[in-house]
Amino acid sequence: MDTEKDKYSNDVKNKITRVRKTLKDRVEPDRIPIHDFFWEEFLDRWIKELGLPKDTNIYEYYDMDMMVISANWEPKVEQISLIERTEDYILYEDGFGATIKKYRHAPMQQYLSFKYKDIEDLKKFEYDDPLDDRRYAKNLKIISRGVDIELPSFNDQVKSFKNKFCIFGSVCEGYEAIWRIHGPENSLMNMILRKDEFKKEVERIGDFMRLIGIKQLETPGVNGIVIWGDVAYKNGMMFSPGLWREIFKPVLKKMVDSFKKFDVPIIYHGCGNAKEIFDDLIEVGIVLITHLK
Repeated sequence: MDTEKDKYSNDVKNKITRVRKTLKDRVEPDRIPIHDFFWEEFLDRWIKELGLPKDTNIYEYYDMDMMVISANWEPKVEQISLIERTEDYILYEDGFGATIKKYRHAPMQQYLSFKYKDIEDLKKFEYDDPLDDRRYAKNLKIISRGVDIELPSFNDQVKSFKNKFCIFGSVCEGYEAIWRIHGPENSLMNMILRKDEFKKEVERIGDFMRLIGIKQLETPGVNGIVIWGDVAYKNGMMFSPGLWREIFKPVLKKMVDSFKKFDVPIIYHGCGNAKEIFDDLIEVGIVLITHLK
């Protein structure tokens, strides 16, 4: 007779197989894998309206197939430096060097300024070691619902959920990473005005994220990876497809080539209408593109 632990392990094997068949092997699974992302404000309302305990895990509640867990991929390991706290918001500096205001009532944070907005400052910015064990073994600090909280470490979360879900790690691609340090306006200008210097910085942050992705995929229980990268808005690309191919595509390809060695599904998520580069994303080895218009 199977023990409960054995049955649970079989359930997870089925989930991993289901996800892999759908995203990697491209064969029909027993059913479509179930997964989603949720704003904290939605989770608060969901728990309240259903009368659930505050610690209810929505992925467990609906027995979803996938869960995405992230290590600390900010350039500075110490993620949050508190500047001001009020009843309405928290003002802080993150590990990318950005000054951010997070209101209690709003799901998205407001970026106010960037420490490394000058290209020369950007070139001098020293990243902490991407393989620093604190990124994976230390509790993660985040700002949520207008308060600063700690989440279990990447390693602890993987350990807790690997027998329940198909676990994916995650990193940012070049543009998603560089604008968080340099600011969107400065990034958009310098990818033209100081292209060579800017491209080197994209390559540097890309290698940093790539190593963090590799470290996540080396963790037992991690079965795939998501690459975050908003390069478009509802009407099209935020910059020309030609610039994307020249500056960001080689960095993404290098990242994907490293991840493909683990023989796992690779998902690219970006908001906006990026259909002009869909063929390029497929070419570099992305198995699933998810986007919002």
